[in-house]
Amino acid sequence: MAVSQHVCVIGGGASGTIAARELQDEGHTFKVFEKRDCIGGLFTAGYDGLMMTSSTAVTLFSGYRMDGDENPRFLTGGEYVKYLNDFADYYDLRKHFVFQSEVVEVKPAPDSEPIGHWDERDTKSFMTPQQYKFLVKYRTHNGEVHVEKFTRIIVATGVHQPSNENMEVLDGYTGESMHSSQFKNTLSPTNMRGKSVLIIGGGESAADIAYEISKDAKKLALSFRSCPGFITPRRVFNSPLIPADHDTTPLRHCLPLWQHPVHNFWDLPLLRTPYPYRPYDAVMFAINEVSQ
Repeated sequence: MAVSQHVCVIGGGASGTIAARELQDEGHTFKVFEKRDCIGGLFTAGYDGLMMTSSTAVTLFSGYRMDGDENPRFLTGGEYVKYLNDFADYYDLRKHFVFQSEVVEVKPAPDSEPIGHWDERDTKSFMTPQQYKFLVKYRTHNGEVHVEKFTRIIVATGVHQPSNENMEVLDGYTGESMHSSQFKNTLSPTNMRGKSVLIIGGGESAADIAYEISKDAKKLALSFRSCPGFITPRRVFNSPLIPADHDTTPLRHCLPLWQHPVHNFWDLPLLRTPYPYRPYDAVMFAINEVSQ
């Protein structure tokens, strides 16, 4: 086995949880810092109608399956959070999580500088302070700041953040506006019932939220930045046996052509005008930018 590392994992969502399992399997010591009070990341704060866009066939980890997952299905946000927690408990990972703690700084550590409350008793006998290469500063829920040393860092915080461009494109618009990350349901935080709503964006959040809002809104439109815009159904021909992600997952492109399932996509008529705000009572931005 390679030299054991002491690893800091930032983020306790799906990526952070599976990273913890892989580190455990390789015999490394590690801590997972999660600013929320539970495992699950953004899925713990999702909108009411959240449903996975990938089926259990390609979403679940190979080392832990769910009962009754012989036929691929799409988990709700709550079901997926439960799965991640069950996975963590099955492999006894929860003891490695540091909840309600936000990492605020990571920087190289001078080899000879003792810092923080690093405890020699927590390390392997063959590891020395000189092997620690990073200082990680984190803040707990009560405002206390701590610093610990690690040899490796895994950033598992996700790649997208709400776009900062919203206010620029809203110039001259006087109606309501919000980002999809603020959406909970049609009544919170903004009542969408009986209103004309424009959703800007065509990703998973836009599709799910459009469906939820369509139940109560007077009028609903989707605006895409580029053409053509289309939304694929979760299942092919509404079959419970053929999830559409068999065609959109990279696994499809690893199979011989004769093994590809036959799929059919339905293009939806979409509104494609630059900034058509004025006919709408509310505008929702379901767009994101990659964090740097």
